[in-house]
Amino acid sequence: MYIFKKYLSRSLFLAATLAFTINAYSESVDDSAANNLPLVSVLFAKHIEAIGGGKSLRAYTKRTITSKLFIKAFGIEGNLNIVAAAPNKMTTTVDLGKFGVNRSGFNGSVGWSMDAMSGNKVLDGEALQAMIAKANFYGDNLQLGKGAIKQKTVDVVTFDGGEQFRVFLLNAKGEESYLYFSKETGLLSGMDRMEFGAMGKVPTQIRLSSYVELDGLKTVRRISSSQNGVETIIEINSVSSTSLKIAAESLLKAKEVDPKGKYVAKVELAMINLRTALVNSAIDDQNSNKYKSAAEKLYTSYSVSKTDTSDLY
Repeated sequence: MYIFKKYLSRSLFLAATLAFTINAYSESVDDSAANNLPLVSVLFAKHIEAIGGGKSLRAYTKRTITSKLFIKAFGIEGNLNIVAAAPNKMTTTVDLGKFGVNRSGFNGSVGWSMDAMSGNKVLDGEALQAMIAKANFYGDNLQLGKGAIKQKTVDVVTFDGGEQFRVFLLNAKGEESYLYFSKETGLLSGMDRMEFGAMGKVPTQIRLSSYVELDGLKTVRRISSSQNGVETIIEINSVSSTSLKIAAESLLKAKEVDPKGKYVAKVELAMINLRTALVNSAIDDQNSNKYKSAAEKLYTSYSVSKTDTSDLY
């Protein structure tokens, strides 16, 4: 029972951060590739483009994820919900029914957990550093590669029915890990690294699959993590984000509830900046042949200021 509780506690911490599991490694001083394979920096760029592009990613500042959690070895099934905000805030809730509700997060300065198995605590040490890394809102995409001193595309391997580029990473602490990118789609497909397990840090294999487009961006639907032969699976049901469209709706509401025009100057300036961001993002979408998304953004720009119809042509 003790080992079960300890493993479950570690599994919950891993689950709490798994939706943002791609550790951030940035452009390295030593960026190389073997046997004419693509450079790591090129693979990072292809992944970001395949997700939806840098500017589209930056248009989102909040994310809410609802998903199911399975640990089949223990017959555990539950609900996992994550709310995150840029640049580095995150709250996770794991509801495991008879095993209780577990919460954890990072508020920008303090990491914490409320664990049904081990009680409430403020995180420190490696647990805190892991939570900080996972709370980085853009760490899994825009900041791929942050902290590496060496990165190399080493070979091509096969799993999940497809060929994957394997990338070796080394950070300043001497920690080694591997990332995998689909040769066909360019999307991140997995990673191998040391992670928290029942008995401390143990080798962990993580695989990402079934990408779909949700809220305008490619999003992984299935995440599996294996430690000591025990697999934790997360199946994501929905992802919603605060985007430029929601910002437009908020500004229109602000204008509506300010009939005396006390804040009119600030609202109008924000609208000008928002329309600029929408048009620039629409141009990027059009250049990437994402015509439906481009049209929606141009119409949103028009809705902010219906006296200007230029965005409709």
